[in-house]
Amino acid sequence: MKATSELLADLAVADARARLEAEGYVVLKARTYRNEQERRRIAERNPEYERKHRPSTLAWAARGYTKARPPSCRRAAGATVALISAYAGWVFESRRQGFIALVACTLLYSLIYVLMRLEDFALLIGAVTSFAASAAAIYFTRRVDWYGANALPADTPTEKA
Repeated sequence: MKATSELLADLAVADARARLEAEGYVVLKARTYRNEQERRRIAERNPEYERKHRPSTLAWAARGYTKARPPSCRRAAGATVALISAYAGWVFESRRQGFIALVACTLLYSLIYVLMRLEDFALLIGAVTSFAASAAAIYFTRRVDWYGANALPADTPTEKA
């Protein structure tokens, strides 16, 4: 257990941090601060290197955000979807069910791809997708008798037609 003096010191640090943040200052953890100081020290020692490589670094970062995924990623996703749909068709013994699995997996993989590409709108797309999934679940299960209220008792005789 911490001594009283250590607890008071922790409270003083937390209070000082809260005051600085209230004034608009950014309070970094010690490790983050040391890393930033190291980066600045290297940049100050070698400004020529930073000026020389800054445009290529920025161009590299921009390409990473705008460049389309390589064809191998699309082929891998397509092979995975085809495998899952073929397995679903085999398990359900129906080509129709396999095709439904193919469409569903394709839509899900497309949604995941869009969510990964549109970082700024990921929350909006996720919320709309969640709403659509909830609406679909409600629509497709609207006639399900969840509590068995319409079920016949076990001892009730049924009429034969």
